[in-house]
Amino acid sequence: MARGGSVDFKELKKLQRKLQRLEDSQLDKFLKDCARELAARLVRKARKRGRTPKKTGKLKEGWGGIAYARSLPVTKVGDNYVIEVKNPVPYASHVEFGHRTRNLKGLVKGKYMMTISVMELREEADAIIEKKLMILLKKVFDA
Repeated sequence: MARGGSVDFKELKKLQRKLQRLEDSQLDKFLKDCARELAARLVRKARKRGRTPKKTGKLKEGWGGIAYARSLPVTKVGDNYVIEVKNPVPYASHVEFGHRTRNLKGLVKGKYMMTISVMELREEADAIIEKKLMILLKKVFDA
C-alpha cells in the first residue's frame, strides 16, 4: 500500500528561476558566438593547409585572419546559424579541388584544404560547443 508524503518544490522553483535568466537573447548571442568560434577555428585550419607550390602566401592571406573570421556576419536560417567562409583568391578552388594543366594533358591533384578542415572541425564541434555551454550554464547558475 502506498503512503502519502510531502514534496518540497522549492529547489525546482529555484532551478526554474535560474533557467529563466537564460533569455532568448542570451541564447541567440551564445549560438552566434559558437558559430563565430567554429568559423575562426575553420579559418585557422584552412590557413595551415593553404599553401601553393609557388608559396606566395596569397592563398593563405585570402582566408583572412582569426579576427576576420570572428567578425563575419552570422545569419539564422531556420534553426541553423550560418557563417559563410570563403577565399576570394581566384585560383583557390583550383588548388582546393585540382585542375587540368595548361596543356590539358595532365591533372594537378587538389589539396582539399577546406574540405579536410571541415571534416576535422565536425569531429571537434560537439566538444567545443559543450565546453562553451558549460561556461554559460556556470554563469547562469552561479549568478
